[in-house]
Amino acid sequence: MKANVLRSGLLFIGLLSLAVTASIYLVPKRKAPAVDFTTITGTTLTTASLKGRPVLISFWSTTCSVCFLEMPHLTKLYQDYREKGLEIIAIALPFDMPSRVLAIVKANKLPYPVVLDPQGLLTLAFGRINATPTNFLVSPDGAIVIQKVGLLDFDKVRQMLDRMLQQK
Repeated sequence: MKANVLRSGLLFIGLLSLAVTASIYLVPKRKAPAVDFTTITGTTLTTASLKGRPVLISFWSTTCSVCFLEMPHLTKLYQDYREKGLEIIAIALPFDMPSRVLAIVKANKLPYPVVLDPQGLLTLAFGRINATPTNFLVSPDGAIVIQKVGLLDFDKVRQMLDRMLQQK
């Protein structure tokens, strides 16, 4: 009797594991929205122009302490992967004062493109972003492969970038 219960339990766990694995791999990933990004330097980037490259989109705020913790990691990631094809786009939330954003970019010597979103169109396009940091890693085919609120796991991001860039 106990052996049958144990076998049934193990069978159930095996089937559950199979179902979870299938759902992870068979559910289509959400595509990044088709939007234009106008940087603080006046350059325009589009999701279409970035296709074929991995892109990390980071929503941040001038009042977010975790965002400031991420900045050196984003800078290092950009320096390490820019030549390999990575683009990072940092988007300040609509309530951030442009003068404050510019001062932070200058003080932290951010090398990647920074975008203002005064009308909230980008935050809306990416799902009504209201917590920072919120990061999206977009694969070269335009699929969102990571969506994370809070501090990014940069080791995981690097592993994913290495896999994406090897496939090119």
